[in-house]
Amino acid sequence: MTQNSLCVFFIVSFLQTGISNSRISISLSQEGDYIILTCVLAGNESLTQVNWEMVQGSNHTKLGTFHPSRGIHVFSEHSGKIKIQGQRTPLAASDLSLQKEALNESGLICCQFITFPSGSLKQCTDISDAVISIMNFTHRPS
Repeated sequence: MTQNSLCVFFIVSFLQTGISNSRISISLSQEGDYIILTCVLAGNESLTQVNWEMVQGSNHTKLGTFHPSRGIHVFSEHSGKIKIQGQRTPLAASDLSLQKEALNESGLICCQFITFPSGSLKQCTDISDAVISIMNFTHRPS
């Protein structure tokens, strides 16, 4: 009986391995000429870095990175068009600010949290729908 109980314990333990209770939420806002995407990681994770990318069909374009100790890196082809900010506490979060003029393309914007122990956690949002809804909200006829 003890051997069977031990076997059940190990099976249940292994089933729990690799399951993360962490989740990413994305919110959108507007400040002046910028659309701001905010990604927040909820859960018990140690943040290594946050990567931002744009996805259009099968094309993945790296926009930039937030690293808690090394700072911010924006890839040169996006310099002046985007801004990245981030924080490690109280919740790991990062903001991507995009100039509205730079958003004439449709696609997805993704934030990818590299964490310990879960590894890579990624969430995306459709920017074409987001920009249309924000512009409609801010340009309502009176």
